[in-house]
Amino acid sequence: MIKELEKRNLTLKDFKELVEKSDNKKAKRLLPYMLSDDCSEEQLNKLVESFFKLEEESN
Repeated sequence: MIKELEKRNLTLKDFKELVEKSDNKKAKRLLPYMLSDDCSEEQLNKLVESFFKLEEESN
């Protein structure tokens, strides 16, 4: 399980929906990669963490 999602009690599906609803264009562009097998769990954790930091800063 992805640690960053686990911390927030989210599934990958929940995260996907959050990204799709957000105004973060970079995250939207990276979403297909994040959901692919090419993205390691470590990379995904970093991307998820970055997404939430940016979301918090924008609020």
